[in-house]
Amino acid sequence: MPRRADWLGAGALLIACALAYGAALPASFQFDDWNVIVNFAPVHGLGAWFDALPAIRPLLKLSYTLNHLIDPGPLGFRLVNDALHLANTALVFWIFDRMGRGHVQAQGPIDARANERVRGAAAFAAIVFALHPVQTEAVTYLSGRSTSLCAFFVLVSLATWLAAWCAGAIAPLWGRPRSISSGNSR
Repeated sequence: MPRRADWLGAGALLIACALAYGAALPASFQFDDWNVIVNFAPVHGLGAWFDALPAIRPLLKLSYTLNHLIDPGPLGFRLVNDALHLANTALVFWIFDRMGRGHVQAQGPIDARANERVRGAAAFAAIVFALHPVQTEAVTYLSGRSTSLCAFFVLVSLATWLAAWCAGAIAPLWGRPRSISSGNSR
């Protein structure tokens, strides 16, 4: 069960992202958004999307289509991009937290102080990921959703593999046997 400090950290991260990217919410469609979303009929309905198959980046276009069905204005698209970025940030935190715990645990039992250091390092990695200027295009530029969507699936894949490895369900891909675990001693 998440602790109060975890909720406070998540709230601080959410506020930091809102401050960094919130100013873009009322912005209009920009540049490629007109060709990729506004004037591109295959993303204006599920039937049109389906009729356009096979197509380049069908999952991206499906996300635009579903977004267009809910809210065809730029605000709805920006909110989805923001939510995707927050999900990616949470995945970065989880991955760094799990890997840090495994590294510390490989050196001995995890005490409260080591646990706090690991969580602090994971939080630092997540905040750098969330607020790094390279993320601006992926978050604020609607046509940049492909970057966030790609990152989402890469991070989910990595998190899934890491969880399976920690649970002992798979062997390591290289070298020594696994040293990363979920924090439970065996």
